[in-house]
Amino acid sequence: MVTSDAPDGYELVAAERNVTIHDLLTHRAGFTGLPPIHSPAEILRLPAIQPLPKNGDFTPEQCTKHLAVSPLDAQPGATFKYGSSTVILGRLIEVVTGQTLDKVLQDQVFKPLAMIDTSFVVPLEKQQRIAPACSLSAENIWVKWPPNSLTPRFFLADGNLWSTAADDLRFSQMLLNEGELEGEGKAASQPEVGQTDDQATRRQNSPAFYAWAIFRSGRRDSQS
Repeated sequence: MVTSDAPDGYELVAAERNVTIHDLLTHRAGFTGLPPIHSPAEILRLPAIQPLPKNGDFTPEQCTKHLAVSPLDAQPGATFKYGSSTVILGRLIEVVTGQTLDKVLQDQVFKPLAMIDTSFVVPLEKQQRIAPACSLSAENIWVKWPPNSLTPRFFLADGNLWSTAADDLRFSQMLLNEGELEGEGKAASQPEVGQTDDQATRRQNSPAFYAWAIFRSGRRDSQS
């Protein structure tokens, strides 16, 4: 881990404990991420990821190996930082199952839940349905973002799935139902208790961060 309170600007110190799967699931593993704070760890990570192709043409294994040699930005479990935790989780799924991430998701999540429009690769017959992402420019004009690849060769678990609002709602309802949907479609592995609870403390939730959160009424945690 990198600490910034040192005479030379930073100092590498040992992590107080190993990163856990719970840390990864809750984005509290200590990796750099969003929002950026221009910390020494962010600067030191750049040389580690420099060899990776800029077009994203690399495997989850390659990405994970480069993350492994990057210093942490915080002690495991100490802070919330939206970042590369899901990449590691995706690679763990591949190692445990012996299958590629896209096949595991298709067989154990998308197919059982009838999420018919969710995949890493968009079939040609569905590409006309894609809605472009836009942002407001400094001149107050809506500008389209460059499109992500519709046919990537490798699949990472950090957000390059294509889907629809309808499929997303089916997945969200499954979480609320603790693993089942409509009494038929059932995810292969039911989520653990606490999946719909707020896992971060109030301090870790500040500053506010935009996200898709799912909470049952009255179940939001009030940790401090």
